[in-house]
Amino acid sequence: MAPAVFYYRKAFGAFAEFVRSAQVVTADARAIDVANQAWQVAALVNLTGEPASAALVSPKSPFDPPAGQFGAWQIVARHARLAVDKAAFATVASPSASRSASQTTIGLNWYPAQFVKYAVNYERTTFDGHPRAARSTEHAIYMRAQLSF
Repeated sequence: MAPAVFYYRKAFGAFAEFVRSAQVVTADARAIDVANQAWQVAALVNLTGEPASAALVSPKSPFDPPAGQFGAWQIVARHARLAVDKAAFATVASPSASRSASQTTIGLNWYPAQFVKYAVNYERTTFDGHPRAARSTEHAIYMRAQLSF
């Protein structure tokens, strides 16, 4: 089950979804039901005024510095959470693993042309539910260049 909702208005966009995954897992000749849950909420704002959509941004003013045009800029944010079923730790998952994780991401995207995207994201992930010791918070910076055809 994975219901999702999208909303776009002018330069603003938002997305939310909830996922519940259930399956039977077999370990050591025992079958158990495992159901994990996750959700996320994301938002974006096109800082240069382009209409928001699920597609790549098409810059109003493609990159042309002599003409004072620098493409489209977009700021993005997301928060997500995963909860692993406790039943998984009785048989198939490592007993020392975290039971849940929360992740927050902020980013800046640049679209110098219609089919080109550069992205920089900062991501912070926290873990909890560990029975023996807390897992350290993770920090990451991702950079990506993308061509779309």
